[in-house]
Amino acid sequence: NFPEKGREVLGSMIGMIILTIVFTSVILLAYGSALSQIFRQRQLADIKTDFINNMTHELKTPISTINLALDALRNPKVKNDEELTQKYLSMVREENKRMLEQVENVLRISKLENKELDLPKEKLELHDLIQDAMSHVELIVENRGGYIQTHFGALHSGVLVNDSHMINVFVNILDNPVKYSENAPKID
Repeated sequence: NFPEKGREVLGSMIGMIILTIVFTSVILLAYGSALSQIFRQRQLADIKTDFINNMTHELKTPISTINLALDALRNPKVKNDEELTQKYLSMVREENKRMLEQVENVLRISKLENKELDLPKEKLELHDLIQDAMSHVELIVENRGGYIQTHFGALHSGVLVNDSHMINVFVNILDNPVKYSENAPKID
């Protein structure tokens, strides 16, 4: 006969119960931490893949524009026209500058891993950014027999953005019809 049978049994098992709770908590914390790391690594891998795809897209346009400008500079009619020569040389210089900015973006991706990515933003005119983006694809569009027309009518076009990234957005938007249209690209 054990008058305090429940207390005696519980007393003998309390050590095991506490250890079981502690070990289960440690296992759950380790599992949660591992899942968190896996999701973070997957997100970083997705960002890197998107970045590489975007960078490839970003570098194709300047290379195409530089090739077209250099081909135009070889043309005897252009060689004799100082104004056209300067225009094409300016295009080559601008596209080269744009490719250097893209290389800087590649270097910035390493800071993303360390969570140090800093995108400086400034207030700029959206219309100016669009005009700048148009100058990057203009020669390619003209070479395909197309055109780009603008219809700027915004009363307030000031935006707080990173200029090189925003220009890249607009260049991509303008570059898609050039790449995917079967006929001469007509962009309004």
